Amino acid sequence: RSWSWVMSSVLGRLRSDWSAGLPRGRLGLRQRCVRVSIRGVWCALTMLPVLAMEGTAVSGSVPSALRGLIRLTIGSLHQTSLSGSVPSALSSLTALESMTVYQSSITGSVPSLLGSLTRLHTLRLDQSSLSGTTPSELSSLGLLNALTMDQSSVSGAVPSALSSLTALTWLGPPQH
Repeated sequence: RSWSWVMSSVLGRLRSDWSAGLPRGRLGLRQRCVRVSIRGVWCALTMLPVLAMEGTAVSGSVPSALRGLIRLTIGSLHQTSLSGSVPSALSSLTALESMTVYQSSITGSVPSLLGSLTRLHTLRLDQSSLSGTTPSELSSLGLLNALTMDQSSVSGAVPSALSSLTALTWLGPPQH
């Protein structure tokens, strides 16, 4: 089945949930055999608060069209076949509270733009193909309570600026 068919089916279900007054609004594709590439179908999902794609075989690059998910609070892209770097468009996801991309093929450096997501309380980048160093901009995430980067290609010392994160209770630093 094509990605367009999957999204049409899911969007149809979401629309009927929302029109019935159900506050679910969750796109969950967990553990589904979705073996297609992502295309620009995200524009219809602007009110989506939860995107759970973990454990799927969805492939392709992380779409920059995700920037349109302005109400997204939980983004779960772990255990997927998504590749490429984290698009700068993610900096517009200002409602994002939790982002998990562990066990993924997403590459490139840990983007400093993540520091602009000030509502973020969970950031899981462990067991990923991300590289570079830990950006000091993450120190602006005052609500961050969990940050994991272990078993990734991120290297170097954890910036001392992260010591200002008083809510941080779980730190899985890069391990090499």
